[in-house]
Amino acid sequence: MEHTYQYAWIIPFLPFSIPMLLGVGLLLFPKATKHLRRMWSFTSVLLLSIVMTFSVNLSIPQIKSSSIYQYVWSWTINNDFSLEFGYLIDPLTSIMSILITTVGIMVLIYSDNYMFLGPTPISALIHAATMVLITILLGATLALAQKDIKRSLAYSTMSQLGYMMLALGMGSYRAALFHLITHAYSKALLFLGSGSIIHSMEAIVGYSPDKSQNMVLMGGLTKHVPITKNTFLLGTLSLCGIPPLACFLVQR
Repeated sequence: MEHTYQYAWIIPFLPFSIPMLLGVGLLLFPKATKHLRRMWSFTSVLLLSIVMTFSVNLSIPQIKSSSIYQYVWSWTINNDFSLEFGYLIDPLTSIMSILITTVGIMVLIYSDNYMFLGPTPISALIHAATMVLITILLGATLALAQKDIKRSLAYSTMSQLGYMMLALGMGSYRAALFHLITHAYSKALLFLGSGSIIHSMEAIVGYSPDKSQNMVLMGGLTKHVPITKNTFLLGTLSLCGIPPLACFLVQR
């Protein structure tokens, strides 16, 4: 399997070759390149399919063992100076590579005419919708899978950024800004609450972020931090859109 990891660089570079050739073709031979649009699209889908298959092959052992693989090249070595570059593959990288390649294939197949022949707003809307979908689903899913209380809150914020981009894509700048402000205050309240919980846990488990921030080890804290319980509940209800709290007005 380590031999396969050495060729993971083809995931970003193989699909990138078609846009590069397409850009050069549009600069040097614009008419001929436009006439061969279908061929370019088919080649892009084919390369993305190969990369997606390769990504799935890499992700299976990553998901099972949660291992991390790092591959580094030494480019220049001169006495005490060395220039190295490489890449690191972990479970999140594997999932993202599958997600991005899958969405890329869907966009190329279902929106070929819009991307080349449609008006600019349609193309922009397709790109915005794709990124919004990825951000919302991936952020929410990652938040559910976290054991660290601060990471869980941070990933849920990533999910909400998708809704803000959705509002911006629709031209509703006031709604996006309003959602940004209300979410910031509500999430700040939750982060302050998480800090209070972490400090309370340190009195039991000592200074160890792996333990004091681990939600698996938390439970029955209401009687120990009653004020934090109330503030944390208030921030949670606000993010859920419960009236009359601020986020309810945004979600309406």
